[in-house]
Amino acid sequence: MRDHDDSHHQSSQPRSPRQKARSRRGSSEVLGAVLVAVITMGAFSVYASYALNQTSNEAQSVVQSLRKGTLKQGQLLSVVYHWEKVQGTSTQVKISLYNYGYADVNVKYVFIDGVPQDRFSLFTVEGKQASTIKVGSITNLVVDVPYAVNPIVSGQSYEVVLVTDENLVYSWGL
Repeated sequence: MRDHDDSHHQSSQPRSPRQKARSRRGSSEVLGAVLVAVITMGAFSVYASYALNQTSNEAQSVVQSLRKGTLKQGQLLSVVYHWEKVQGTSTQVKISLYNYGYADVNVKYVFIDGVPQDRFSLFTVEGKQASTIKVGSITNLVVDVPYAVNPIVSGQSYEVVLVTDENLVYSWGL
């Protein structure tokens, strides 16, 4: 039994200070690397959230300034209804717009998916030709889009941009 205790006693000999330092150095290097990684990830998270917040604030600022310009002119439009109908070599797009501002709107240009549209007309709900979108009324903007220039298929989404005589820009994804 004594032999067994001696062999156990020999393996638990005190370690030299050099051996202790080596074992601590290994763990402190790992701890240091983990600490640097945690600090780096924390700093990156703070920066990313700050940058995202700034971008969001700038986008909101642009939208608000556009709305303020629109409000100053008193021209406020909203899409009430829209449909598309393919007719031979073109697609007829009808967009019903409601003017809830306090000034009539004169349409200068119409773009669909970035393509300028030369053939567009305004009609009242009763079907009479109109020259403006009157305050408090719904007016139908009818655009004949040549299929060769811009193939719009019924049910497909597209962007409509309307520019007024006062150079106000309205944009809708339909």
